[in-house]
Amino acid sequence: MSLLIRCQYVLSGIFCLFCFALATPLQAAGDDKKSDKTMTQKEVASDKKVSEMSEEKAQDKEGASEAVNDSKMCAQTVTADDMMKLSTKNLTVQASCQTFKLTLKHTGKMAATQMGHNLVITESAKMSEVVKAGLKAGPTKGYIPDSPDVLVSTKLLGGGEETTVEFSPEVLANKKDLVFFCLFPGHFSMMKGQVTVEGKAEKKSS
Repeated sequence: MSLLIRCQYVLSGIFCLFCFALATPLQAAGDDKKSDKTMTQKEVASDKKVSEMSEEKAQDKEGASEAVNDSKMCAQTVTADDMMKLSTKNLTVQASCQTFKLTLKHTGKMAATQMGHNLVITESAKMSEVVKAGLKAGPTKGYIPDSPDVLVSTKLLGGGEETTVEFSPEVLANKKDLVFFCLFPGHFSMMKGQVTVEGKAEKKSS
């Protein structure tokens, strides 16, 4: 083999080694960029997932909060003591509630036969008639008469007792000047208040 040909082989080999040495770091840099891009996509996906979970938790918390508010709007507690005092003179019923819970608590110590308390709701114009009918009904019926004028009623309580009655606000619809009071003999003059129905009833889906 001639010297010229040998020199060509040597130069060709050196050129290949040079190209290989140059290509290796370029390929490594390309792999690093590709890896960085992949990691960035994973980080974005992870951040998006965390954001979605945070939004879901926020929505759940908001929904729970709304549920609590609705529960408070559709219930009211009235307390009564041995001095014939009610904790409130106003009872507010939301018409949009499916059911309304009225709770009566007797915070006194006297027995029901001596200082019993109950609550009834009726129209103001019917109050005197309901009081008379309650006296006739007597203690055996808790002074609650069988009358269509009694729209809502609780049982008679003694000291330390409580009771809850649930009713649909619809029973109070289209009624005028509603009142609540205690039907134990002689209590109605002191233990009474106004009933207000607020809002509109929700339309039932067919």
